[in-house]
Amino acid sequence: MEQFSSETRYTFPSGSTATFSAGWSFDFERSVLSSPESDLNLYFFEDAFDADVEALALRYWKKVNPDFDWKVYENASFPGSDGWSVIHQISYDVPVRESQSVFAVVRVVDEKAFISLAEGSAAAFGRRGAQFQTALYGWKPAGLKKEALGERTAKLFDDTLQNEFTELVNRLMTDLQIPGASIAVISDGKIVYERAFGVKQLGSPDEVQNTTPFMIGSITKPLTTLMLGKLVELGTITWDTPVQTLLPDFTLADKNLTSKMLMKHTACACTGMPRRDLFVIGPEDVSAEDMIVQMASWKPTTGFGETFQYSNELVAVGGYAGASAYRRSSSLFRSYQQAMNDLIFMPLGMHTSFVKPSPEQNSSLAAPHAQDFNGTMTAIPQAIDNMVYSVAPAGSIWSTAGDLAKYVLLELNEGKGENGQQLVASDQIQKRRAQGVKISDTAWYGLGLGILDDRGLQAIGHNGGTFGFSSDLWFVPKDRLGMVVLTNAGMSHAFHDIVRQKLMELLYDAEKKSEERIISVLRREEDGLKQAHERVKTQPTDIEWIKEYVGTYHNGELGVLEVKMLNNDIVFDVGRWSSTIGSAVEHDGDKLIALTAAPWSGSWEIMVVNKPKKLILDFGQHKYEFVEAQKD
Repeated sequence: MEQFSSETRYTFPSGSTATFSAGWSFDFERSVLSSPESDLNLYFFEDAFDADVEALALRYWKKVNPDFDWKVYENASFPGSDGWSVIHQISYDVPVRESQSVFAVVRVVDEKAFISLAEGSAAAFGRRGAQFQTALYGWKPAGLKKEALGERTAKLFDDTLQNEFTELVNRLMTDLQIPGASIAVISDGKIVYERAFGVKQLGSPDEVQNTTPFMIGSITKPLTTLMLGKLVELGTITWDTPVQTLLPDFTLADKNLTSKMLMKHTACACTGMPRRDLFVIGPEDVSAEDMIVQMASWKPTTGFGETFQYSNELVAVGGYAGASAYRRSSSLFRSYQQAMNDLIFMPLGMHTSFVKPSPEQNSSLAAPHAQDFNGTMTAIPQAIDNMVYSVAPAGSIWSTAGDLAKYVLLELNEGKGENGQQLVASDQIQKRRAQGVKISDTAWYGLGLGILDDRGLQAIGHNGGTFGFSSDLWFVPKDRLGMVVLTNAGMSHAFHDIVRQKLMELLYDAEKKSEERIISVLRREEDGLKQAHERVKTQPTDIEWIKEYVGTYHNGELGVLEVKMLNNDIVFDVGRWSSTIGSAVEHDGDKLIALTAAPWSGSWEIMVVNKPKKLILDFGQHKYEFVEAQKD
């Protein structure tokens, strides 16, 4: 057993290699990598490929643990990439109360299988996920022939290529039920393609226009750090300014970390502070100030600078701190609105972008959508996505593909606007792109920007997702190329992935994988829907037992929710949104409440305790217990 004191590229006896992070331990005899807390294990095996991948994986699980008896929940196959011919992932049916994930990944090349077995607590995958991915997906055989695009030069995106691209987008929107989309492409440093597709809301004839705003989710982050970079240029702040200097009320449960927190750390995803995104439950009017008060009880779960952990709240703190230094207003939210308008939207000519729409703008917006329990795309209440306004600098901006293309041009032009004027200093543009903490073996996080080695091309950008919207923005500085894709459909990242792949095929002659990916996505969606219906039952007799849990429940951090009867239905109600309920039954007979309305659609399962009555929401690193209020 060896514990690594620094990141190490380990070579297996076969010649294959993998990257192991500092603090992890490797047992050479058992071929298992273990996390620093010893609650996550990753095994490595090589064998001849067997078409019965479930049997192949089980054979090695039995080698690891003769008593292994988890049943297969899902066996999914994915088109090959990065030199692999095909990739299989097998997940196992572990009861929710175990709070564990167990799965196998079998990657195949030249009829040889590289078998990875993973088991660990949900909390471990949450805090060590990036280091785990680095080891898992960075494991490669000697001589693996990856596609190499770095030495190629992008073609111009001419009319012929645009027509082929548009044809794919139209087909994909139908196949994947995307209601509306807004897409822009930058080629050779110019916006050459800006198109709107579909409708603003299903059931309405109003078509998406180039001026239709979409919620862009986490693409807000690079815009926020651009604003902070401008403030550094102006001398208002520095990246090394302590956060508490600007926001005296900001504090964490770890006082040492509080004092160490500089402005650059709010956007680096490197502080050890975990993700806590359950503000979808609780009152809609939570303010930025309320959020900062809540953070006083929060603690890091990994060491400072140790690994990638994504925190929307910390990015929000940085955005609010910088904005309040620029112009203190009646609230942190209003200060942020003012800073973004003055320093980003107006100078860049982003006239259809805003932090939050006014009542007069509501009719112009795209509406949020998600798939329901039957797999049909449907509109969902905007109130569900309004959760983001308390963390506005991390994810609340509305924009269009055309406006965001202007931002991409600014990045490609090293801070210069369309007229050649230097709007943001070039050193601040570069500062945000510097490789920081690792996300995987080929990806890093800067300051609100992801940096990806995409088959030898350096691609920079960010994606975003709320419950009813999905977005993607990226650019290749070498070729002055970029793309923005916005959709009014939650969890539609498969659409974005295929659209991006198609553009790479057209401009770089990348391997033709887009058609194969469409088939794969549709097959997995069909299989997933079947599995959901097998697991979650919604007939009155199936959910009768839930009536025992009708009542009002309280959690000190998230507030109040209800399980109640409404027109003979049992409903889960948090105030600003509600959902119908189904019953999920584990193989050991344990029962859970499953939310079945879109966007949850059976995927959100809630544990129950009878005495005293509790509802338990498990989000890996955090469990939230809602205790039944005493009845009069």
